[in-house]
Amino acid sequence: MTEHRIKRRRMELFIKRGGLCEYCDGETWMRGLETKAMAMSRLGIASGTAHSSKMIRYAEATFEHIRRRADGGTGVAHNGMLACMFCNVSRGEVDIRVNRMDMQALVAAGLHPVNRPAGRVDNYRDVRRFALRALRNIRSGKPIINWHQKGVSDDESRS
Repeated sequence: MTEHRIKRRRMELFIKRGGLCEYCDGETWMRGLETKAMAMSRLGIASGTAHSSKMIRYAEATFEHIRRRADGGTGVAHNGMLACMFCNVSRGEVDIRVNRMDMQALVAAGLHPVNRPAGRVDNYRDVRRFALRALRNIRSGKPIINWHQKGVSDDESRS
């Protein structure tokens, strides 16, 4: 599948899903449909804050291969779905159903960097660190460690 076809298919998936990630149900954005500044405003990411460029990058819509290319999957249209960059990159070798459950667990714990509770603004570096640690714990059968279990109050985590 050529790059042009992948972009077109990603656009079709974006419109079909209303811009929502298949894994976390978080809002995504897509280059060509809106500018980065417009997307940051719509997604509630303050421009110029620490790590805002990384936060918007994680929310970017990607074409996720249902059957990974490493496993013999192709780039054909029916082998793709819409995913935010964080969910796509975090998938690794796990099955899409397992990855969806893992991402939903992060969302439920308030640790997913894209699909966050409304009005919750945390230090991006901490959010990413806790999200990745929680994801490793989920996949190894350990409990999820969240802000409160680490002794970090909401006020401290927002600074």
